[in-house]
Amino acid sequence: MRASERHASLPLGHGLILLEDLASGEYDRRKGEEAEAKRRRIEKRRLQKEERERATERSLQLALLQRQAEEPRDLEWQRAALLAASEAQSRRALPPPAERALRHYLSSSVSDRHLPEFPAGLYGRALRAVETQCARTLRRLTPLTYQLMLHQNETEVRRLFAAAMRHGLLAYVLEDADERERLGIPFVPSPWPAHVLRAPVPWHNSYTVAKQKTFYRYYEGNPILVELRNLWQNSYQGRLICDMSGMEFPQYPAEFSERLVTECARMRSALTDEWLVDVADTLIRMRQHWAIYVAKRKNESTFQVEQFFRSDREQEGNNYGSEYQDYVYIKNPLIRIRAVAEPETAHVLFEPTLQNMREQIVEWFQAIIAVNYKLPSVDTLLYPGSRRPQMHLLTVGADEEHLAAALGRALAAYDANRAGPPAYVAMYQPYHYILDGQAKSDLLQFFALDPPPGLKIIALEGDRTKTKIIPNQKESPKGVPVINTCSAMCCLSQ
Repeated sequence: MRASERHASLPLGHGLILLEDLASGEYDRRKGEEAEAKRRRIEKRRLQKEERERATERSLQLALLQRQAEEPRDLEWQRAALLAASEAQSRRALPPPAERALRHYLSSSVSDRHLPEFPAGLYGRALRAVETQCARTLRRLTPLTYQLMLHQNETEVRRLFAAAMRHGLLAYVLEDADERERLGIPFVPSPWPAHVLRAPVPWHNSYTVAKQKTFYRYYEGNPILVELRNLWQNSYQGRLICDMSGMEFPQYPAEFSERLVTECARMRSALTDEWLVDVADTLIRMRQHWAIYVAKRKNESTFQVEQFFRSDREQEGNNYGSEYQDYVYIKNPLIRIRAVAEPETAHVLFEPTLQNMREQIVEWFQAIIAVNYKLPSVDTLLYPGSRRPQMHLLTVGADEEHLAAALGRALAAYDANRAGPPAYVAMYQPYHYILDGQAKSDLLQFFALDPPPGLKIIALEGDRTKTKIIPNQKESPKGVPVINTCSAMCCLSQ
């Protein structure tokens, strides 16, 4: 009786099947429904996985499309593309509810108190300029006609100013996607589309290559590194391995050793239990900023993620070859060397010279070592009249292993970066005819021809082009040194 009661108390589905369910086919129907539900769940998970993979692939393709180098395009092709885009934008019509809402906000909702004050000073200056330029025409008008025209003109200008400010304010608000959804206005029609044609310029290739180099090499501006640097500076930079502010001296060696071991263990525990945890939380929270560097496939290159954690370039040198590319050597430089052009010659010299700069680095180390040279011992301060063989504290020698190694590392880093400045100055070879004055003399002879040539407009355009190109680079970082070319640029632009 107890066994039958125990079996009767067990729920169905745990190995117990009713005979009437088997006879009526209810059990088979229920098992079929469970199998169908399981199949639908598996199919749903498969579709969700495929959709995630497609979304990842689309985002990867979009990222690659954004990173790829922009090739120069023909001006007519750019013009046709801009006109087609403007025409498509002008043909895009707002839905009737959105159009009514747009008219309401432009006419009624945005009141005058939301708008800036009318620039009466600018209007008065423009009016005076018009009166000066059109004085002969204005003298033909009667005073009444002139005053009426001024009143109508000011009224029209104020109306257009208010309309433009309302349009700009509403367009600024609708930059937010949430505001567009809340107001029911998907976009603001552009009444005057801007057409910008990018002309072929000599620095296009350098710009595109530098853009690529910046993405693949420069990580100092990554939000993760900024967050980790702020975290360290705000929470951990002020901590000391051995904080002696709370210690009482003198102490026995055993007591001090025990306290030192305790302080070291405390600092190590803080680094492992707090700092590493904060770093891990930061990396997890800001995963989207470093996941783009990680290889997505099995055999994909890990160059980017390795560069992300290893961006030290000082020992790699800066001999960049035949053509200088900006944004390649991104480590903050330590010294500044001026490139000076000698007047009326084609020579560009360094101030100071590279050899003198190397000797200066050695002198800097010697000056640092000399800070603690001949420091008086404590007993000479307590007993001024005493005489002993050694009246000063022992100082650190320049030939000691650690100091010699530090000096060797500094000189090795400088020597690795000595090849960059001469290679950069060699780029001025095409402009030697400007430095030595040959271009100026040729230009004066050209304009001294009789009759005078009619190419002054072209000459002025050439001067403007030169003014745009030459000041492009005033300081060029080269790893350890940075080359200041202001003097050479001034000679080229004169």
